[in-house]
Amino acid sequence: MEEASLKREIRWFGSFSMGFADVGADVFVAVGLVFLYAAGASPLAFLLASVTYICTAMAYGELTSMYPYAGGAHVYAMKGFNDFWGFLAGWTVMLDYTIDIALFAMASAGYAAVLVPGLVTGSLGVALGPLVLQVSLLQVFAASLILCLIVLNLLGIRGSSFFNEFFVAAVIVLEVFLLVAGFAFVFRWETLLQNLAVVGAPAPHQEIAYLPGMGSVPQQNFVYGITLAMISFIGIESIAQAAEETRNPTRWIPRAFKLSIISIVVFTIGFAFLGAGMLPWGGLADSYLNPLARMAQEVPMGGGLLALLVGIAGVGICMVSTNTGVVGVSRVTYSMGRFDLMPKFFSRINRRFKTPHVTILLFSLAGLVIALLAPLGLIADLYNFGAILSYMIVHLSLIAIRNKEPEAYRAWKPWGSLRFPYRGRKVEVPFSGLVGFVSTSLIWLLVVAYHPHGRLLGGAWLALGGLLYVLHRRHLGKHLFSTETAKRILPTGYRMNAVLMLRLPESEESVLGSLDEAHLDPRLHLTLLHVLDPAEARGPHAEGLHRAAEQELAALGKRLKSKGFAVATRVETDTVERIAEREANSPDNDLILLLKRGGHKADISKGKMEGLYEVLSRYPGKLMVIRRREHG
Repeated sequence: MEEASLKREIRWFGSFSMGFADVGADVFVAVGLVFLYAAGASPLAFLLASVTYICTAMAYGELTSMYPYAGGAHVYAMKGFNDFWGFLAGWTVMLDYTIDIALFAMASAGYAAVLVPGLVTGSLGVALGPLVLQVSLLQVFAASLILCLIVLNLLGIRGSSFFNEFFVAAVIVLEVFLLVAGFAFVFRWETLLQNLAVVGAPAPHQEIAYLPGMGSVPQQNFVYGITLAMISFIGIESIAQAAEETRNPTRWIPRAFKLSIISIVVFTIGFAFLGAGMLPWGGLADSYLNPLARMAQEVPMGGGLLALLVGIAGVGICMVSTNTGVVGVSRVTYSMGRFDLMPKFFSRINRRFKTPHVTILLFSLAGLVIALLAPLGLIADLYNFGAILSYMIVHLSLIAIRNKEPEAYRAWKPWGSLRFPYRGRKVEVPFSGLVGFVSTSLIWLLVVAYHPHGRLLGGAWLALGGLLYVLHRRHLGKHLFSTETAKRILPTGYRMNAVLMLRLPESEESVLGSLDEAHLDPRLHLTLLHVLDPAEARGPHAEGLHRAAEQELAALGKRLKSKGFAVATRVETDTVERIAEREANSPDNDLILLLKRGGHKADISKGKMEGLYEVLSRYPGKLMVIRRREHG
């Protein structure tokens, strides 16, 4: 019987909305929490945390466009290392998303309290046998929201994605308006400078595990605030979780990550500085449940209405983030079941709606229980613990995959890397992976040190996962550290090496137009090759000809790189026929490209290029003749 599979129904804005909703909603929560601990210097805490976010988003962008599978981090860890690391990455992400459901359902309720203040003070008594549990109306609202989202997600990813897209578009418009109005009418430099001088809240907090010898209480409060600032940048992996349901992933996923990086950094840093320039830091700390609504109230002429709109937007965007938590945890557990990291039970797909109904129900209900029972501070502690640990593994996986799969096609490969010899081969370490791993490691160690609840419960979660993994793998009879499963994870494609033989001078527009009309795949690694005749190489102008050819090839190569091709250039001295024979014989080359003039096959070029087709016709599997588009 054919196995049911996920359905590709998400477009580029839907993919972007997944990331923006999960990360963009964080600012509605984190701004107030960070000011509560980091005090007036909170903008600096956000700036430091943003470095980690940018590196993490770039790592996910490269890996997701290479391996557009549901599952994200655990898929990359399996490919980079083995099944155990894949399970560990997936298990920590499961914690992150389950907590995400509870955290943002509660945050949505917090903004709903702007509209209905009675949610803060009201409560209900729930009888559980002889035990009567008092549940606040905020928690009841959050639980009701989760139930609605469970139904929405069971019916299909398209409806869930449209829900995200609608609220994300509305929230972006409102956030831009609030930033512009706030900086134009309320922001004061003197207020900002006064706030920045207050590095850390002066009073100790009961929930922080202060470390002896690590600085004063305000300094340690500031460090604690940095760990909470990471809340603003957690959730970018949501784009990866829906990769298997995204259309044209090599095109749309890199765009979604790039837009997410720019928009999230602008909004998060913008609101942090705006808040510090509008109010004394204590005003935002006191309004940690709905800090943006408090900021909106300061805008003259309509601040009350704007606060009301921000409250509505806060409810909406936090609902969307809750929704991405439902999507994320259901897809990662579905994927882990499919790859034998968890029981196959978790990989079941509803044949009618093409959704992983088992995991949607199980983990969303777990998030609902957490929202009903756990306080907001405890939820935030756990959210940091799991997410940042998974990011550490992703950065290491990026470094490993860069070296294990150097020829895999990367629709987006962020610039910058270190290359050095190691045991007889060249090793590449991308800057984003190196900086990202170091920064996430430091923040995770700070989370472990300063968040006692996160340390205790997060450690218990890891121990439970390890035990379940060992029992499951023994049941299957599979090795704990097997690398066999990773062989089922294939990239979207591999780069093919193609040599484009040119006879200079050539019109750049003619060459580029010809390649455009041939619809060459950007996965091609193009080598632009000009052959300098031996007679010319012995002439008085040989050096000038060689240098001019190199410059012309470099200019053409730069144009081709802007179109997504990887390009190298070479100028060789020999007869055209011998060079062609050598390149066609080389096992490193997959294609030899020639530009054809006119309508006759033999009329590929003029003069000294005669006979080239005769040589290459002996390699029909490698020869590709492209009709030249005459420019003029």
